[in-house]
Amino acid sequence: MSHTPGPWKLEHDWREQPGAIIILSADNQIVADAWAPRIERVANARLIAAAPELLEALKSAVARLDGHEGPDDNADLRAIIAKAEGRP
Repeated sequence: MSHTPGPWKLEHDWREQPGAIIILSADNQIVADAWAPRIERVANARLIAAAPELLEALKSAVARLDGHEGPDDNADLRAIIAKAEGRP
C-alpha cells in the first residue's frame, strides 16, 4: 500500500473540534489530524503536511548522488525511503 499522494495542506477544523488541525490531501480527504498542546500541534501538522514533498526531495537527492558517492554512502537515506514506503 502506498501513501496518499501529495500535496497535503493544513486545515483548522472548527466544525468538529474547535482548535483541531487536520491535514488534507489534494482532493480534500483527511490524511491525519494533530492533537497536542497548540505549539506542538501546529509544528507536528506542518511536518506531516510536508511529508510527501520531503519524501520526493529525498528520492531526488539520492538519485543525484548516485555515482558521486561511495557504494554505501546513501544506505541510510535509502533505508529512510524504504521505511516511508513500508518496505523492509
